[in-house]
Amino acid sequence: MQTHELSSAIVRFSHVLRAGGIRTTVSEEMDALRALQALQDDIGDHQYFRLSLRAVFAKSPREMEIFDKVFPAYFPQNNLDNNDSKPNNSEADGVNDDNDTQQQKQGSSAYKTFADWLNQNNLGDDNDDEEEESMPSYSPTGDTMGKDFSRFTADELTEVARLIVVIAKSITLKTSRRFKPTRKKISADLRRTVRLSLRRGGEITELLYRKRKVEKLKMVMLCDVSKSMDVYSEFLIQFMYAFQNLYQQLETFCFATSLHLISPHLRHNDIKQALATLAKNVPDWSGGTRIGASLEDFVQNYAQTLLDKRTIVLILSDGWDTGEIEILERAMAEIHNRAGCVLWLNPLAGSDSYEPTCQGMATALPYVDIFAPAHNLTSLTMLSRHLATARRRFL
Repeated sequence: MQTHELSSAIVRFSHVLRAGGIRTTVSEEMDALRALQALQDDIGDHQYFRLSLRAVFAKSPREMEIFDKVFPAYFPQNNLDNNDSKPNNSEADGVNDDNDTQQQKQGSSAYKTFADWLNQNNLGDDNDDEEEESMPSYSPTGDTMGKDFSRFTADELTEVARLIVVIAKSITLKTSRRFKPTRKKISADLRRTVRLSLRRGGEITELLYRKRKVEKLKMVMLCDVSKSMDVYSEFLIQFMYAFQNLYQQLETFCFATSLHLISPHLRHNDIKQALATLAKNVPDWSGGTRIGASLEDFVQNYAQTLLDKRTIVLILSDGWDTGEIEILERAMAEIHNRAGCVLWLNPLAGSDSYEPTCQGMATALPYVDIFAPAHNLTSLTMLSRHLATARRRFL
């Protein structure tokens, strides 16, 4: 059973609510997943499950009424273990979905998937190990997630851009198994509560709470925007834009024939404005490729202040370099020596027949700790796992 089924169902359920008259947002979809994660041991209780989603999506008496009509058809209580059963009839303020049966199957399957996922990851225990959780990823359909960026049509770009933001959020909000104190009544911290009671003669007069820490990684991202990367640059820059606006300890660069610090340009609230600013400030966009010279510029002017053994360097490039290979090797060796981990995401690596035979990629590869594809939405969701692997290198 795929762990992305619940997140897929939440996205589709959000769309159904929107069609019925409830204004839903990507942020609320993220809140819904976090709310379900917070349920932990109570995820199997259908009532808790319903009320958690209702609290996130329904913001007025009218929206609560719509929600109460739509929810039973999508997540039927009596049919969670029987995907072939018919869903309840639902007509929420004009919602008349001919695919109710299919949606019910998806909702029931997703519900059980999330319960299984929580159980397998033992999220209800008191283990303080820092091993990261593998949060379920968003996936509206398998076709969309697995489709190469080069094959998306203009009509699909808006939805793809939205999903890229969702994926970036799911990565930046990733939590570890280590907890920290909180005043919010999220999860009871029994260990600290008992310790406090011992100081007061063993009487429990106050209940303390805890929440999971959000992983904070120090990162540097460098994206190739040369002509050979045209098909993928638009998507990768949008991903970097989302990452930059969610992640504080991050500096972002792009390069073609020269290096450009673009972090300030990506901090605009609007992606279109950010892209327009980049177009004005990156004159060699969609030009030639001099990876070595660009990385050497980074080493000489930024590496000393930005890189240390707890920094992850993420390079997004196809590896085609028209410059001097000796410069590329020297720069990569220095980056690898200074950084904690070097990740290289190559869009071409998504092809089964791909081999890193071009001179630039072959030269850089010995200094790369993790090499992976970046050609579709699925490969971007895998970045979460790659970052977890990278982090373990310098724990």
